[in-house]
Amino acid sequence: MEKNIFNKEYIEFISKIKENIIKSRQNAILKVNSELINLYYTLGKEIYFKQKESNWGINLIGQIEKDLRKEFPNVKGFSRRNLFYMRKFYLFFKTENVPQVVTQLP
Repeated sequence: MEKNIFNKEYIEFISKIKENIIKSRQNAILKVNSELINLYYTLGKEIYFKQKESNWGINLIGQIEKDLRKEFPNVKGFSRRNLFYMRKFYLFFKTENVPQVVTQLP
């Protein structure tokens, strides 16, 4: 059996490194989530206004889904249903400034 040659100082040092790694990973997850919320809000807004100003109507969302799947075949989350949800998300929060609020999330 190998004798533990590291003292208390090293154990505290490695613990601090582990804490930094965990904290950085958590921060990265929060930033990714924040960006996704902004993206969903923006896409919902763009879909809403394009439908409002054009005569494309409800078929617009189905076409967006097809084009996004073609361009990004390995990316999930842009189904017809989710695009409708993004539009609803925008409509629900359109009186709020969601991009600014998202940056304040803990």
